[in-house]
Amino acid sequence: AETQTATAELLTQQTRTQMDASLAKTERLLQENSLLLATVQQGLLVIDSKHRIGSAYSKECEALFRQDNLPGTSLIKVLQPYFPEKLLQTVRDYLDLLFNPAKKEKALVRINPLKEVEVNLPQLNGTAEVRHWEFNFRRVPEGGKVAKVFVSVNDVTESVRMRQELQAAERLKERQFEILASVLQVDPVQFGEFLDQTDQEIQRVSGSLSDATGQLPPIALRERLDALFRAAHSIKGHAAFIGANSFVATVHEFEDQIQKLRARPNLHPSDLVPAIRQYTALTRDLALARNVVTRLGTFRKQASSTSREIAPGAGQSRPEDSAFASIADNGSDSGGLVATLNQLLQKLAGQLGKQVRLDASGFDDTMLADRQALVREIVVQLGRNSLAHGLESPAERRSAGKPPTASVTLSLHPDDETSPGGLALVFRDDGRGLDPEKIRARAEGLRLLPPEELAALDDSQAVLLIFEPGFSTAETVDELAGRGVGLDLLRQRVVDDLGGEISVDSIPGQFCEFRFHLPALTAPPVT
Repeated sequence: AETQTATAELLTQQTRTQMDASLAKTERLLQENSLLLATVQQGLLVIDSKHRIGSAYSKECEALFRQDNLPGTSLIKVLQPYFPEKLLQTVRDYLDLLFNPAKKEKALVRINPLKEVEVNLPQLNGTAEVRHWEFNFRRVPEGGKVAKVFVSVNDVTESVRMRQELQAAERLKERQFEILASVLQVDPVQFGEFLDQTDQEIQRVSGSLSDATGQLPPIALRERLDALFRAAHSIKGHAAFIGANSFVATVHEFEDQIQKLRARPNLHPSDLVPAIRQYTALTRDLALARNVVTRLGTFRKQASSTSREIAPGAGQSRPEDSAFASIADNGSDSGGLVATLNQLLQKLAGQLGKQVRLDASGFDDTMLADRQALVREIVVQLGRNSLAHGLESPAERRSAGKPPTASVTLSLHPDDETSPGGLALVFRDDGRGLDPEKIRARAEGLRLLPPEELAALDDSQAVLLIFEPGFSTAETVDELAGRGVGLDLLRQRVVDDLGGEISVDSIPGQFCEFRFHLPALTAPPVT
């Protein structure tokens, strides 16, 4: 009996020793786990089938989610302040799928809706800090079921920013090559003029956009949006005129953005932020183009100097006599304006399957003087409108008893009777002309005027509706037509800004003629 008692005591002592050792080991493991969860720079947690967070989670979770006392709280509730309800519902459905043992692990990884998400974290000053979180989920099976799901959360903002910066650098490099290609394919004198004209458009609207995100009434916001839209349309017209197709496509996308805003029944100042960002990107592209022009000018001077040192002989072709030489000169001649307009008409006619001939008279540097940019804007817009809306296809013209090649005539002459030192610019095509009834119907569809006011207009008044903002006969929008801003832009430039006059004469099926009376930009000398 004494031996059995001694043996039992020995076994009890050994058991106690083993238990103490096991408890000590467990305590060390718990301490290590606590230390790990307290110091790891990663959000680690476990959820059950009800999406509730377990009692053990890393301290980083509280820092990431800006919440404490997470045990027992639904993960969806924790995420609610940061994600829209639509995404939260998707996350709920995804978590339910995770607890379905029939679903394959690889498929679940592939459809993870929180693989990389953008989060706006509110700051004490009322602003929001943009961060990027990455969630990963791993199922914990038990007895043929999914008992728990292990969740890890990482703040990947810095890696996302680095990736975005690299992508932005690549896009910038690609854009530089595109702009370089545009400069090399376009007449350098005209490209320099295009940059100068575009700078003027930017200056025209920059002041009105500086306070566009402030506390402005809706009508003021729309005025600024309209100003931005007109500037974009003018820039696109200039780019199309010289054949800078890269800029045409870019500005057309910019117009799309503005048009979406114009279609909104209600506007908030923050709504204009995306458009202003695109506007800023456009100004950046123009700065890049200016830089390219400057570098080419530097290259020209260096090549010119080298050429004179190597072969200074008379009659030799020099780099400054080539197209590159004109880039920095920024010269202009009105004969070039007519020639380039003809190139534009022929290009558009080819795209639309039409034929056109241009006859121009009266254009010279002396007469145009400081109104050349305005005249260019007028003839570009009217030329594009004529090809898009007025001129028929060769088949249509033959069936109407007309020659297959349409005719556009352009003339410029002094107009001292209307305004001392003024000019009269006449643009005429022998296309479809303007149909007052169709214009009334289109204006009614666009709700430009109430039906009773439209019915009260005579034909001469109805025709002038084409100058109203938003009016267009095009059913679809493309880079050529459909914005309803072209003639509105010309009215603003000629009538509103300069105090000039515009008149229209047309016979349906025969011709359409626009006459612009342009006052002198400077007062005539006193004699």
